[in-house]
Amino acid sequence: MTKNMEVHHHPQLEHKPKPWKEYLLEGLMIFLAVFMGFIAETIREGISDREHVKQLVMQLVEDLKTDTLSLEQLNKSENLQIAKNDTLMHILKQPLTQANKVKMQDLILFCYDVNSFHPANGAITAIKNELHLKSLSDTKLMSYIANYESIESFYQSLYVTQYQNLRGYLQPFLTQHFTTENLDVGTFNRKLLNSDLRNLTQNDMTQLASDVAIIKIVNRYLDHYNRDVKKKAEKLMQYAKKQFQVEE
Repeated sequence: MTKNMEVHHHPQLEHKPKPWKEYLLEGLMIFLAVFMGFIAETIREGISDREHVKQLVMQLVEDLKTDTLSLEQLNKSENLQIAKNDTLMHILKQPLTQANKVKMQDLILFCYDVNSFHPANGAITAIKNELHLKSLSDTKLMSYIANYESIESFYQSLYVTQYQNLRGYLQPFLTQHFTTENLDVGTFNRKLLNSDLRNLTQNDMTQLASDVAIIKIVNRYLDHYNRDVKKKAEKLMQYAKKQFQVEE
C-alpha cells in the first residue's frame, strides 16, 4: 500500500539589505562602547596609580622625619666628640708626669663611641621601582631624591674614614700602652680605670695628640655634612608634601 507523504515547505524569508547608514551607526555604537570602556579603565587606573603614589610619598615623608631626627641626635654626638677631642689633646700636650692618665684613657676610649647614620630608605627604594608611573615621572621628585642621596652617601663615607682612623691611630696605642685590666674594664665601665699605663713616653703622647687632631678634623667634617644632609632631607620633604598635597 502506497503511503501518502506530506511535504512541508518552509516559507522563504526575504532578507532585505539594510541601508548603509544603519551599518555605519551600528559600527559607530560598537566603537563608542569599546572606547568608553577604555576611557573608564584608564581613569580607574589613573586614580589607583595616583593613590598608590600618594601612599608612597606619605611614607617618604615619614622616613625623612625619622632621618632628620636621627641626624639631630648624631650631630649632638659629633659635637660632643669634638669637645672631648680638644680636652684629650690638651692632656696629651702636658708633661707625662703631670698628665691625668685616668682621664686620658677615658677620653681615648670615648673616641670609639661613634654611631653612624642609617637612613630609613624603604620609601625611596619603593619609589625608584615605580618610576614608570606618570604622576612620579612628571615631577622633580627624583631630582630631589638624587641630591639627598648624593650628600648622604658622602656623609656615610666620612664615617667609614673615621672608623679606619680609630683602628689605625688609636688601636696601636691601646695595645701598646693600656694595661690588660684597663682594656678589660674600660670597654664597659670606664669609672673603674686606673692610672697604670705600659711603656708610655712623652713622644708617644705627642704622636697621639697629632693622631687625635686628625680624628677631630673628621669629626668636624661629620658635623658640617650632617647639617647638609639634614637640609637636603628637609627640602625633599617640603617638595614632596607640596607637590603631592600630603598633609601632616
